[in-house]
Amino acid sequence: MLNFRHLAGNRNRSPHSDKTIVELNIRRNFGVSVLGIHRGGKFLTSPGAETMLIAGDLLLVMGKKEAISAVQ
Repeated sequence: MLNFRHLAGNRNRSPHSDKTIVELNIRRNFGVSVLGIHRGGKFLTSPGAETMLIAGDLLLVMGKKEAISAVQ
C-alpha cells in the first residue's frame, strides 16, 4: 500500500538545503517520490529532478509507510 504525507522541511539550513531532487537521489536513498512542494504560500506540482530544495520547503511525498517514516 502506498501512502501520501507532507514532510516539513527544516526552517534552518540542513544538509538537504540548496540541493536538487536528483542530487539528493530521493527515490533511491529514501524510497519515496516527491509529488509536490509547498513553498512560500505556493504549491509546486510535479517538481522536476532539477528542482532545488530550500530550507522551509514542505514536501508531499508518496511511498510505503516505512519509507515515509524513515524520511521524517
